[in-house]
Amino acid sequence: MPKLSLWSCLAALVAAAGLASAQGPPEDRERTFVLVVGVEDYADPKITDLSYAEDDAQAVYDFFAKDPRSPTTKDRVRLLLGKQATRVGVLRAVRDHLIRRAVGPKDNAILYFAGHGFSDTQGVYLAVHDTQLSDLQFTAVSWAELQRLWSQIGAGRRLLFADACHSGGIQGLRGPGGIGRRALARKVKRDFASVVIAATGPNELSMEDKKSKHGVFTASLLSGLRGHADKDRNGNVSLGELTTYLTTEVPLRARKAGGTQTPTIRFNGSGTFARCLQISRGKPIAVGSESSQLARVTAEREAAERERDRAELRSQLAEAKLKRLKELQQAHGEASAEETRRAQADAAQAKADLAKAQKATKRIRQEELKRIEAEKRAAKAEAEAAELRREVAELKAEANLAEKQAASARKRERELGGNASAPSAQPDGYASAVKRAKRLKGFRYLDMEPFACGGRRFQIARFSHAKTGLVFHLLPGGTYQRGSLGEKREQPVTRVTIQPFLICATECTQAAYQAVSGKAPSNFKGAQRPVEQVSWDEAGAFCTQAGLRLPSEAEWEYACRAGTKRSYSFGSGPSELGRYAEFNSNNGTETKDVGGKLPNAFGLSDMAGNVWEWCQDAWHDNYQGAPDTGWPAWGGGAGASLRVIRGGSWRNSAPGCRSALRNCYVPGDRRYSLGFRPARSLSDQVVTPKTPRKKIRSRTARDHYQLRFHGFTDKEVSSAVSAIQEDMEFSKWKDCGAFGGFRVYECTYVGKRITQSIPSAFQQGWPKTRYTISKRRNRVTISKSRFQGRASRR
Repeated sequence: MPKLSLWSCLAALVAAAGLASAQGPPEDRERTFVLVVGVEDYADPKITDLSYAEDDAQAVYDFFAKDPRSPTTKDRVRLLLGKQATRVGVLRAVRDHLIRRAVGPKDNAILYFAGHGFSDTQGVYLAVHDTQLSDLQFTAVSWAELQRLWSQIGAGRRLLFADACHSGGIQGLRGPGGIGRRALARKVKRDFASVVIAATGPNELSMEDKKSKHGVFTASLLSGLRGHADKDRNGNVSLGELTTYLTTEVPLRARKAGGTQTPTIRFNGSGTFARCLQISRGKPIAVGSESSQLARVTAEREAAERERDRAELRSQLAEAKLKRLKELQQAHGEASAEETRRAQADAAQAKADLAKAQKATKRIRQEELKRIEAEKRAAKAEAEAAELRREVAELKAEANLAEKQAASARKRERELGGNASAPSAQPDGYASAVKRAKRLKGFRYLDMEPFACGGRRFQIARFSHAKTGLVFHLLPGGTYQRGSLGEKREQPVTRVTIQPFLICATECTQAAYQAVSGKAPSNFKGAQRPVEQVSWDEAGAFCTQAGLRLPSEAEWEYACRAGTKRSYSFGSGPSELGRYAEFNSNNGTETKDVGGKLPNAFGLSDMAGNVWEWCQDAWHDNYQGAPDTGWPAWGGGAGASLRVIRGGSWRNSAPGCRSALRNCYVPGDRRYSLGFRPARSLSDQVVTPKTPRKKIRSRTARDHYQLRFHGFTDKEVSSAVSAIQEDMEFSKWKDCGAFGGFRVYECTYVGKRITQSIPSAFQQGWPKTRYTISKRRNRVTISKSRFQGRASRR
């Protein structure tokens, strides 16, 4: 079934997509990111399956991911085939692989797609594996969705390879604009290029070559990428050379396949900037006739085949001659016995020569096959070695960049006069702490590793926890300035002393949580993603089972700051936060694998962003009255029903990831953005502090109560007050005057809250109530003062 003109919209999408603002700091070197999609089998039986779409996509992926001439590395190439290429899968791949990674002005974004496309009055749709013809709007990928995603790609050059029928009819290419263009500073000038390379003309069908088992366009594309398009013979294939090669090669291959096909190529933006892109690099590995040993064996095989063909012809002639002589002798008796004998000898010799030639041809062919396999293995080994060399070069470049950044940070710190002091500890304090940590059960010492960040540098001991598989870092003891002057809840700023303790290098992962608790509560699934949707009680139960505990709030901030006093562990401003945290400016949709960002000077990752982290402490509105030590945690108080969380999450902005920021949740809360990071004291026994119950205040001289005496004379009240003072050892009494027909006295006391009834007489009962058994009222006389627990607090 012909592939429809889906790419008419995609071309407009690519051309209209502006240079998006980088989600993180763009790198100086050129990088290439490739997304390859191929669909030939569809779940809907009404959609005709294709023959070679997935083979085409696999071959393109193999070139960019494995070929030594590829301009990129395997980790920057992604493939979606068949059932993987669902509606959600394709949209996520565009977002995760191209939008979030191709962010630099020197980056290149390449999309290759092979599959069906459909259009209706509502627009154009990309037919993915789970597309239903009867419901394209909700089961296919619409052009509007792709337009929205592609407009956010920040790569300087973007290429679209479309091997589809009618793809030459792409119209409406526009220059850069939209979100990306607005995000650029006015003074910044960047080259921009959008290139669409379509397989056919506007009204042509895309041909398929059964011999090569590829589409004609893809077969030509692969041939050009592998070096045949290298017109100037410099070992590299530029995009300009590739387009020239496709213009001549595709029609030739189509003519051999019995059809007509002319590719359509359109440039938008800077054509020079696009044509100079080196899309295939390096000398090709010699496989085939370019290898001298293989060429020798091939020549021998061809000579042996020619000799075999000649021997076969001679044998056929000898057999025919012998047969003719026998027929003549039987018919006319003309052939002599000598001629017949010689013909038989010649036929036998020709047959022997043919057998010998066939044997030699078979032997040489086997040797040729062995040589070809050897060449392929050598090519594969060389390709792997080239990839390793490329990775080593990238790692060296990253190391050099990190060293330059560290040197720059140290220079800034010297200029500022050193605003961050190292943790204070005894000279041998850390060595002693390491020895104590090595004796802890369930922990295995790994190594000492250096870490640097924000002008601070530490040598940290790392330990592996047997029960969870998590890596813990032993933090040195010291003092630091807790809080900040920014918000009232972060004040007052006080000095806190922390003893050495172990804390997890990352947030607790889903794999570790499930290994201990047997539960998988997280919304965003992934073994190495942080566990979320766990309450404070569940986090504490996990720690208890694993022999761990939650860190206190003071310990958490100490670990986050890593010896610094600024807003973030790497500096005062959020410009570099994207390198250290998953937050809404570089994520904003879900959690990511732990440890994916740079660590602080203590080697701790994700202290900012990804998920909020529970702390052991009860919530207090500020640091007034907070302990000046790290452990035990701060409990009790008016906010005992709330628990502290720290660190921010993937949903928060940059200010929400500051080191001093603090917040709280109800202990039973479970949220997509809420996890925890376990810790461990160096004592052999881990005791989780319990929140003390609210104590009942003892009565003091400041508690004032009123005793109200109703309907009595001043003399009677005075007598009662004297009796109370004598019996209950009350101190001062104050006459507050008459209110509402009775005298009010205020006293300060320690003991029970009581009043004393004054001796008097009264009428008992009430004749009008239906609950009174007797209608008769009795007069009762109270002759002695009685104490009653009745008083009103002022």
